[in-house]
Amino acid sequence: MIGVCPQAGTLDLELTAWDNLSFYGHLVDYPAERLAERIRELLASAGLEDRAMSRFGTFSGGMRRRLEIVRAFIHRPQVIFLDEPTIGLDPEARHEVWEQIGSLNAEETTVVLTTHYMEEAERLCDRIAFIDDGRLIALDTVENHLRLVPSGDMIEIGFEEVTEEVLDRLRADPRIGGVELHGRTLAVRAQNGPRLLPVLIQIFEEMALGTTSLSIRSPSLEDLFIYLTGREFGHGRTVDPSDRSGGGRR
Repeated sequence: MIGVCPQAGTLDLELTAWDNLSFYGHLVDYPAERLAERIRELLASAGLEDRAMSRFGTFSGGMRRRLEIVRAFIHRPQVIFLDEPTIGLDPEARHEVWEQIGSLNAEETTVVLTTHYMEEAERLCDRIAFIDDGRLIALDTVENHLRLVPSGDMIEIGFEEVTEEVLDRLRADPRIGGVELHGRTLAVRAQNGPRLLPVLIQIFEEMALGTTSLSIRSPSLEDLFIYLTGREFGHGRTVDPSDRSGGGRR
């Protein structure tokens, strides 16, 4: 019922891609008369048909990861656990693994994924759990998670110079949820950033402050993690279980 792809590689560097899959297929008692056909299917799904008889040790990092993942799926498990499947991969290889995970999920397999990459969790997972210091602190869909962030949108404004006077004026405004200064960039949180923006610009003009940049973004999963834990992301661990209706789940 279960397939596992650990973070550390476990395939034999001296064996070919085909022999690695064949060996594991025998370990999980996959029917011998159908094993060769299954190996061909998996190599094709990983885009490695032309490297079937190449030694695993000659593969790139992305190719190794793709073969590790299909190896865990050889017996068509109902649930597959992927432990940080894209760690250390370059952007192109990471996107290839993302596509592969999506294909596995489409085969009605629940994917349980652990990751430190916020964009990976948001892109791949239907439900996301945050685990901090060994304790589950939140579990829900991305949309419901982001509603937990009380301060709303983030407006970031770059200045040539920021004075205490402008900080005090912004902090006194009840429409503003929070104000932080990072170097010469002012971060303002508000429930409705686009509506507040004209007000901010008027304040800056009245105080003769010239802006060098301006951007607005909605809350992110990283914002949520900081809100839930009170510290920057990277010290905790993120796990993404699944609960998707209809077909596979992530």
